[in-house]
Amino acid sequence: MLPQSRFDQMRTRHAEIDIEAPQALIWQILVDLERYAEWNPFTYGYSGTLGVGEPFVFKVRMNAALKLDAPEVFHLIEPPIRIAWRGAYPHWLVAATRYQVLTPLTPTRTHYHTWETFRGGLGLVVVQLFGRAVENGFQAMAGALKARAEAMHTG
Repeated sequence: MLPQSRFDQMRTRHAEIDIEAPQALIWQILVDLERYAEWNPFTYGYSGTLGVGEPFVFKVRMNAALKLDAPEVFHLIEPPIRIAWRGAYPHWLVAATRYQVLTPLTPTRTHYHTWETFRGGLGLVVVQLFGRAVENGFQAMAGALKARAEAMHTG
């Protein structure tokens, strides 16, 4: 799961939360990427095709003043457990993989955990410049995912 080395821990940003909704429902929300803009305060746009090896672009709101296009490639899709993507940059420059993992706690309660470790020549620079914004975005997304899933679950 999370990197164990001290080196990687310095370069990792994450968020986690327990959600009162079934894993399958939360999974449906996570892979409905075209609807992220409806509920996700961190990601306000998406274009691409869902599939391992497929490229796509997220429009990301780093903070109130900074928005950017994040080119990515799907790395791993294991329904209904985890999905991951990598930045579409030269890996020697910035190598980052974003994981989102769902762990069922009960049939109607799920633990959500997301993280990204920034490696490569500029990995630490990216963390120094944008690490707080990334972690704040992950926290905001986790809270919004919880709100959306619980609202859908309770009807």
